[in-house]
Amino acid sequence: MTAGLLQHLVGRVRVYDAVAATVPDGVIRCATLDELLPASDILCLHVPLTQQTRGLIGRRELLLLPVGAAVVNVARGGVLEENVLVELLEEGHIGGAGLDVFETEPLPPTSRLLSAPNTILTPHCASYSERSAWRLGTWSIGDALTWVAERRVVHGALVIEGWR
Repeated sequence: MTAGLLQHLVGRVRVYDAVAATVPDGVIRCATLDELLPASDILCLHVPLTQQTRGLIGRRELLLLPVGAAVVNVARGGVLEENVLVELLEEGHIGGAGLDVFETEPLPPTSRLLSAPNTILTPHCASYSERSAWRLGTWSIGDALTWVAERRVVHGALVIEGWR
């Protein structure tokens, strides 16, 4: 879990996770986003895009962050309302942003994110490494074999059109 790794870099780490049963030792678990956000100098998003998480972080949530806080989205585009983020970056309420995912990918040349102040953008590649490539390859092969044998997947969503 990222929270456990971040402890060594930033000290106190707080998380809100509606799904995980446990958090690493020393990590503070918040009961709600409303509890987490005002105490967050850096908000780092790590959630899947679902009906429940689409638009999870919008104006109300971003304004709960302390003035000057940073927002990092390495989760999925659509979780964070990008236009609101740009507005709050321009106003100075949000101090900086690092985004590796976007609602529309590739990011269109007309996106306001491209000119937003104090923003670092990467093209949905922040997780690429030798270790992650090996893991993703292993998971993909495992899911394909499990699908053939048991008609289910373990690590991802497998969509095969016309498969019966």
